[in-house]
Amino acid sequence: MFYYYGGKRRLARRYPAPLHDVIIEPFAGSAAYALRHLDPSRKRTGSRVILIEKDRRVCDTWDRLLRMEPGDLAEYPIPRAGDRTDDFLIMTSATSNRIARSDSMIVTPRMPQVIERMFRQIAVVLPYAKSHIEIVHGDYSEAPDIEATWFIDPPYWVNGRAKPGTDRAQGLGYARDCDSSNLDYTALAKWCRERRGQKIVCEQAGATWLPFHHLRSARDSIGNSAAEVVWLDPDDQLSMSLESLPAHAPAAAGAEPVDASWGS
Repeated sequence: MFYYYGGKRRLARRYPAPLHDVIIEPFAGSAAYALRHLDPSRKRTGSRVILIEKDRRVCDTWDRLLRMEPGDLAEYPIPRAGDRTDDFLIMTSATSNRIARSDSMIVTPRMPQVIERMFRQIAVVLPYAKSHIEIVHGDYSEAPDIEATWFIDPPYWVNGRAKPGTDRAQGLGYARDCDSSNLDYTALAKWCRERRGQKIVCEQAGATWLPFHHLRSARDSIGNSAAEVVWLDPDDQLSMSLESLPAHAPAAAGAEPVDASWGS
């Protein structure tokens, strides 16, 4: 719906299609995977999406959108370049990894054009999303324990490490209490394995907390190439051919991680 750090808009079609009518994203962000498979043209009219989001501003943005009608977007006040805004929905149009840790920002000349395009896209999917999506503010562990398609896209472990020779962690596009430094990946791995249904877990090359396989290389927000990896429950591998793909090996010592890309 909106632009958000770590979004999977460009990669969503590369993951297996959902096998269940309920899709749960416990690290919701902009929920690109769920929205792709809620497309009304795909006639999945029985689909239900449950989004869990720890970042209060992201959760509130979802809540606001799901309470709106398409006509409200046409009347939404769009700031001019040079104005200062603290509207998080407007701020996402900057596609900058600084917004998660900023209370406000100056609107750039490009942002009003991006906002108009983003609002047109939202208006198309909003009527369908309103009746199919539930947003919950909370930690991933608060997701309902039900059988579903689980699309699990946490802050990447690789992006939580510092660059070689520095103490500056990567992957800072999330709020301070929602980034990888706040995750116990051993506990997260156990939790992922325990989910019932179809499990799709996203990461980046170098992560070892699950036996990830290479998915594909993708460009990040600053043009660097990053290898995306995925873990599927062994019982679900028929939905995606992984037998020809080697298990992903840890990154070489000194390899520099890169930030995830933005998407809607």
